[in-house]
Amino acid sequence: MRAVMDLVLFNFNDLSLILIIAQSLMLTVLFFQSSNPSQYKNLFLSAFLLTVAIETFDVLIYWCQPLKVHFFPENTHLFFVFKFMPLLQGPLLYWYTKSVIHSDFTITRKSLFHLLPTALFPLYLFVIYGSLGMDNVHKSVNSYDILFNNVFYQILLWGQKLSLLSYGCICYWLLRHHNAELEKNYSNIEDINSAWLRLLVGGFFVLWAWEFISQLSSLLFTNAMLSDKLGVLGNYFKFMLINALAFLSLSYASNTKQQPAPNIAEKTAPPEPFSTAQAETIVAAMEQKQLYLNPELTLDQLAESADIPARLVSTIINRSFNKNFFEFTNYYRIEHAKKLLSDEHSRLSILDIMADAGFNSKSAFNRFFKKNTDMTPTQYRRSHAKKNTEAPKN
Repeated sequence: MRAVMDLVLFNFNDLSLILIIAQSLMLTVLFFQSSNPSQYKNLFLSAFLLTVAIETFDVLIYWCQPLKVHFFPENTHLFFVFKFMPLLQGPLLYWYTKSVIHSDFTITRKSLFHLLPTALFPLYLFVIYGSLGMDNVHKSVNSYDILFNNVFYQILLWGQKLSLLSYGCICYWLLRHHNAELEKNYSNIEDINSAWLRLLVGGFFVLWAWEFISQLSSLLFTNAMLSDKLGVLGNYFKFMLINALAFLSLSYASNTKQQPAPNIAEKTAPPEPFSTAQAETIVAAMEQKQLYLNPELTLDQLAESADIPARLVSTIINRSFNKNFFEFTNYYRIEHAKKLLSDEHSRLSILDIMADAGFNSKSAFNRFFKKNTDMTPTQYRRSHAKKNTEAPKN
């Protein structure tokens, strides 16, 4: 009994893996329970997080020697059956990203080809078993060198890393492209462009790139210590990423309604001809009616006010002002803010001016203001206050 009590099962790295498993399972249950039967997105997210938990469990039981010896001494196949999880993670994140961007996204027969590597995994596992021989299969549970030196197992590892990195790149590109499309139709994308999706896609893209580098280092350097350290650091990064996702999920889970967004798959029609008078009408709608003061101004609302079709309004803004709708609207907001900041009699705070100019995000306001003036709003106000003080009085 004392021997069992004195047994140290887990080190710090093992504990981080256990916490990743627990939090991933918690998020899996959370999003599965909040899933809408008419939408796939939370089902994809739940399945993705479940694969993260199972993959982490697979890492834990192989590298935690006390756990392996005392709880799974005779279960050789357990250390191989979950190796397909990385092949499943990429497609699930891709489907989740698509389902968030496109409200009408559904799984088609063509989509199922993404699962082909996963479907072929059992056959490939027999190939690995055959190349190793069952004696070496059993020995490999306690000797990673046997697996590392097997060409078929190496192909599996590289297939996993390349698959994850490829899907990470695709999801990141989808997100960037979606943001660009939103900027053509919305003057404020801070609420639409979910912080959750940015963190999920960006975080796992970085993680998978890191794991690819770790795998590459095992081939380039004979000393396995570097690869091991990179792997451990990758586990710590995953731990922080899952913690951040768990924190954001507190607000995300209560707001699962899909944001309206344009269909980015729609083919772009040839540019329509327009007149200078139409461009002047758009400018008048912005300057005289001050539509930009509406934080939620959309392209359709501007088009309705100018009595010009929305697609033509977008074309005019792009070709006449060399801006998209997002940049065009925020230009007027910044000009409005500059007038308020340079008014020496104004007692409005920076946040009040931000809201008065039509911004509802401090980060967006600061970013656009700095881009337009090379100064922060505070610096701009101080510089004009100094000019007003130094100016000669009549």
